[in-house]
Amino acid sequence: MACLTGVGWAGDLPAFPTDGLRTFLSAVVDGEARLPRHFSQELEPLANRSGNGAVLPTLTVVAGKLGDNRCVYQFRIETWVLSEPSSAAATEPTGGRSMVKQAPCDSLVQEVTAVAEYEFNALAGRVIRGAPRANNHQREAVVAAVREAFEVQPSADAPTYIARTLATRVNLRAAPSLQAPVRATLEPSSELAVIATARSDWFSVRDRGGFVHRSALQSLTPATAAESEAQPIIVANVGKAYVPVRDEPSITGRVVARLSPGSEVRIYADAQGWSRLANESGYIPTNALRPSAVGPLSVAGATRVRFQR
Repeated sequence: MACLTGVGWAGDLPAFPTDGLRTFLSAVVDGEARLPRHFSQELEPLANRSGNGAVLPTLTVVAGKLGDNRCVYQFRIETWVLSEPSSAAATEPTGGRSMVKQAPCDSLVQEVTAVAEYEFNALAGRVIRGAPRANNHQREAVVAAVREAFEVQPSADAPTYIARTLATRVNLRAAPSLQAPVRATLEPSSELAVIATARSDWFSVRDRGGFVHRSALQSLTPATAAESEAQPIIVANVGKAYVPVRDEPSITGRVVARLSPGSEVRIYADAQGWSRLANESGYIPTNALRPSAVGPLSVAGATRVRFQR
């Protein structure tokens, strides 16, 4: 996936430590209204690309609840100059960036963490390689992406898939947007458990706290279909209309074939409205098949069920 200027550097720069900040923000969300809390953390020193000293970033966040799902936060990263990368003695702060913003309490943890990641990545890129500075327009785009991400979070019954990434490094982003910060860079051909979101081209990566774009995946198989060896094969008939076969279980999937009306197909059990063809050629909507199953039939050692009128 392409990296946007000022955002996509996570693969070769120091990682922003999110655990402490997330714990702090979660306490704010769970705490009492109108009781501001303070958080401060020294981040990893960044060696200047010229080899002359280093920069020590310090993160400060003040946040609180206003009530009715409204929170407010003040965010600031100050920079201090060290005479040597390993030095513990810092001079006066040389600069910094700050903001004050209201946010929905529901998405406070994700928003402030994403802003901090963006600002730290931008600062690290500028110090280490002379990349462009962070800018307010980009930061606002990050905030917008995170809030949109919260709105399209997978529902409790959203389908889960087993995915494999491309044979190149793939970006795991903080939100389903190419404007969102890169949270991690995944190894080539990584296997992931992903969950469909309300945006058909983005998937939430389970247990990773991020999103990947559909174009970064070389395969996508329903988790239930991935265990198809333990599932019965079903023999069904197509209804009265031609049915497109798609390369993924989604109406946005590429059409790879079409089935004629009344034709017989062998499928694995229905998974979230889609059935996978047993010959591995693709997926079809289950509602395109004739209903009402009758008794199981044993054919070639497999348990089969025939659908018919």
